[in-house]
Amino acid sequence: MTRKLIILTDPGQDQAAAILTILGQKQAFEVLGLVATAGNINLDHTITTTFSFNLWGTCHE
Repeated sequence: MTRKLIILTDPGQDQAAAILTILGQKQAFEVLGLVATAGNINLDHTITTTFSFNLWGTCHE
């Protein structure tokens, strides 16, 4: 059984590592969505980074 997740993040290096780990564990997690928020960097950058994770997650199934 997988855990369903919606990840709310400002994806810096530490969050990126965690998100990529979760995306790689499809037997344990089902990521329903990634939500970009502004944090230490501006929102435009976090949206671009979060979109990249979405692409990575769908390309490596």
